[in-house]
Amino acid sequence: MKHYVEVSDQALVQIVMNSLEAFVVLHKGRKRSGIEMHGVLVGYKDEHEEDTQTSKQYKIDFFSPDTSAVMMPDHCIPQAESESLKNEVARCFSDFEVIGAFHTHPYLYTEIKQDDKLDFMRKEGCHFSDEDMDFFTAKLLNNSQEDENYQLEGVLAVFNSKKYNDKRDGRLEDEDNVFEFSVGNLKCFLRMQVFSLDEEGAIQEEETILKCSCLEKFKYIGKSFFDFGRIKVKDNKKVILEHKV
Repeated sequence: MKHYVEVSDQALVQIVMNSLEAFVVLHKGRKRSGIEMHGVLVGYKDEHEEDTQTSKQYKIDFFSPDTSAVMMPDHCIPQAESESLKNEVARCFSDFEVIGAFHTHPYLYTEIKQDDKLDFMRKEGCHFSDEDMDFFTAKLLNNSQEDENYQLEGVLAVFNSKKYNDKRDGRLEDEDNVFEFSVGNLKCFLRMQVFSLDEEGAIQEEETILKCSCLEKFKYIGKSFFDFGRIKVKDNKKVILEHKV
């Protein structure tokens, strides 16, 4: 099965806005920047196009962050009640529904040990962790009791590079479901992936194609370089960031 996932411009702005807030802004009770964030993807499945035996369509119209999630530097814990509540609210006020979940992978420059930090981000940082996969497997096992065979998951990996560099912005090489893009000196990697379980109950990746007009057409490039400013490490604070315009 081939899965086409389209992210609207509005949803992209909401994803990036909330992700960078969690990455840069020092949150109450936390002693460092760079914490994970979790939320749900809201929109339609197979709207406007008939579902076939070979493909499914997903349209992400907006993103809703989970204010109840436990957010830490290396993990986040969403509340199951949050997703079900939001799904019911969406259905009450619109034709939308929750069609997937999303979280972030924050990486501070000082904490990546590899010399080629961007190579690490492209080959490891923007992938789902083993803990993520275990969590997705549990969700799929639970969903299988409700005749839902597929699970859409997204991740935004964020890294505070030393300087602005958009040379490789665009689709990640050999991956149709990942975009690399720049926001000031931040490097971001957006991945969308549909999962299912095989006959033995093991999680597997479905063929997923990510579509996003803003990223495909590089609509952000000019303002990202000239208007956004830069994310800097505060003086004598290795793990606390600030936004400098």
